[in-house]
Amino acid sequence: MARDESAPSYGGVQMNLYRQTLEGMKPGTKYQYEVTLADGETCSATFSTLAEQPDKVEFMSISDTHKFETKDAFNDAVFAYNPAFLLHAGDMVEGTGTQKEQFNFWFGSGDFIHSYPVVYACGNHDFSDYFDAYVLQAQVDAVSGNEKAIN
Repeated sequence: MARDESAPSYGGVQMNLYRQTLEGMKPGTKYQYEVTLADGETCSATFSTLAEQPDKVEFMSISDTHKFETKDAFNDAVFAYNPAFLLHAGDMVEGTGTQKEQFNFWFGSGDFIHSYPVVYACGNHDFSDYFDAYVLQAQVDAVSGNEKAIN
């Protein structure tokens, strides 16, 4: 994938978040993935897709993680509960939603962030072009064309 030359900097280094659309996945299936950076650093994890017609869908909700003093306990709780997804009701970050704060959330929240889908709502601390580009637009793109009626 090509680097986005307009991507923001963090700690003096230009950052880039990559997205990949996965096609052909099957309902109720566990998938493993691995991401390898240019320097050789890797991250591997698994995630599962929802069953096609689940009897129930269990999820977890969290908000105001801008200080996230309970992140280790929350991380453990996510894996123990094993939800289908998480709903973040806003205020991922504190302050202005700068890229530094966003990166700190995504890369400092715990391992759950690699294994469970998270749907984000924008809180008053999250308002920023960065949130719009890397969170909101990614979510819009992910569901666009996938809507279907539930009877």
